Amino acid sequence: MAISNYTLTRIFNLYKPSLLGAKISKIVRLSNYDFSFLLFSKTQESLLVFLEPINPYFLIASSYFKMIDEGSGFVASLRKYFDQGTIINLEKSPNDRIVTFTIKKMTPSYQIITNKLILELIPHNSNALILD
Repeated sequence: MAISNYTLTRIFNLYKPSLLGAKISKIVRLSNYDFSFLLFSKTQESLLVFLEPINPYFLIASSYFKMIDEGSGFVASLRKYFDQGTIINLEKSPNDRIVTFTIKKMTPSYQIITNKLILELIPHNSNALILD
């Protein structure tokens, strides 16, 4: 059973203080629908995003999971835009299951770029979008 909007709001409010300012050290693919951001702020943790069609959700874990060696176009895009970035803002749509991460990153040419990762955690319609 998918999590409700109320439950997602409580999870979001619980995780928001620990996610703000966290640096993304690595992005790995866990399965066809799941990926992990290895974070470092005060402690080293993982932000796990599960976009499975039946039960999409995200959580923070202190343990590591086995990654898949196969390449993925979407995970390659995540690495391109968010690897070594810093989470500067998190937002949740008030009446929907949409979470937006704003991530700032410095390019090899020392330009600071800001991109957004939007997670739509809607059952049977889960999605992740990268916006600039």
